[in-house]
Amino acid sequence: ARAKTSANGINFAAIIRALASNDDANLLSTPSITTMDNEEAKIVVGQNVPFRTGSTTTGSNGTTNPFTTIQREDVGLTLEVTPHVHDGQLIRLEIVQEVSDVDQQSLGSIGSNGSADIITNKRTIETTVLADNEEVIVLGGLMRDKTNNTSTKVPLLGDIPVLGHLFKTSSTSVERSNLLVFLRPTVLSSKEEVKTQTARKYSGIWEVEIEGRDPYTAISELFDGRQP
Repeated sequence: ARAKTSANGINFAAIIRALASNDDANLLSTPSITTMDNEEAKIVVGQNVPFRTGSTTTGSNGTTNPFTTIQREDVGLTLEVTPHVHDGQLIRLEIVQEVSDVDQQSLGSIGSNGSADIITNKRTIETTVLADNEEVIVLGGLMRDKTNNTSTKVPLLGDIPVLGHLFKTSSTSVERSNLLVFLRPTVLSSKEEVKTQTARKYSGIWEVEIEGRDPYTAISELFDGRQP
């Protein structure tokens, strides 16, 4: 089989294998969607988190009835794809890719009404691309720098006026992340191809989840032109 490369000769399988050997690299998810031509498909891997949108206090006869309104939103990895197939091989993809997470520092901040205001970090890609059947395309990268400030102190001694700073330590660290999204659209033109693709995906899930196979290996084989 021929390794999947870009137009300028980049071997994506080699990139995946290099990332697998780097302890700082993290595989977020490997979602797979099957849909019909011109039909939108969506997959969400994450949680449905409640966000406070407002609060009111109503009452009568001297009684109070606090009421808080919330709105739930998906937090995690979201992929929306609408494919348009031309001549059976060329595919136009309308893509919306979002990766979000809850800012842990916001969980410790309490609002004026005694509840926490949750903050989310989001990275989103919205684009339209053209790709050949089974061609690997790369979206990204979405870089983010996050500054973390931490402070520790000796109980009681750290609160002493003037001298308290002698019993405190503080540090600042910068966390840099770069999100890369790899997509491989595949046209399934018959029931037999759908069954074959389903069996391959099931086999890949079995090897990773049950047999403990390294997920990076399965992905690199996908880019090498082999199916997991």
